[in-house]
Order: sequence, then structure tokens, then C-alpha cells
Amino acid sequence: MFKKIFYSVVRVLFNGLFFGIYGLHVEGRENIPKEGAIIVAPNHKSNFDPPIVGVAFKDRIIHYMAKEELFKNPIFGYILRQFGTFPVKRGAIDRAAIRRAIREL
Repeated sequence: MFKKIFYSVVRVLFNGLFFGIYGLHVEGRENIPKEGAIIVAPNHKSNFDPPIVGVAFKDRIIHYMAKEELFKNPIFGYILRQFGTFPVKRGAIDRAAIRRAIREL
């Protein structure tokens, strides 16, 4: 319950920031299914990519896969987990991350 409320509040803040201040425009939103499993694999050009993807998919909760190094800071790791983000080991076969991704789908 807390995670959904937290996600919704932060999404409203990011909506204001990206759409209101920066004038973000999303094309093709009508092609995103309203329900069912999807995989989103955006090009990662900046640290703003994850929150921008989150607001682009306005009616869906996104579960992110992120490099495990981001979880080393306990406070930042906690915040990431509140968004449904889970760690993945880069450069190795991370079966736990694969199982988690399948479970989220």
C-alpha cells in the first residue's frame, strides 16, 4: 500500500517537472497496452531516463531493473525498492534478477 502511494506522489511531482517545466512530449502512448505484461527497454542516455519512462507510462506501474551498485547506499537503495526496482549484477548471469523480472511480468 505504501509503495503505491509513494509511487503515485512521486509520479505527480515528476509529471509537474517533466511535462510542466521541461515540456516533455510523449509520442505513441496510444500504442501502450492498458494491461498485461510488457518489457520496456529504453536507451539509457542519462540519469533522468528512469523517471521519464515512469511518467511516460502514465497508467502503469513500472518495475525497474538497476545495477546492483545503486543499492549499496542504504537510503537510496530503500527508495529504489519503493519504486519496485530490483538489483541486477552486470557482467554476470544473474539468475535472481531474471527470476524477479519474470515474476514481475
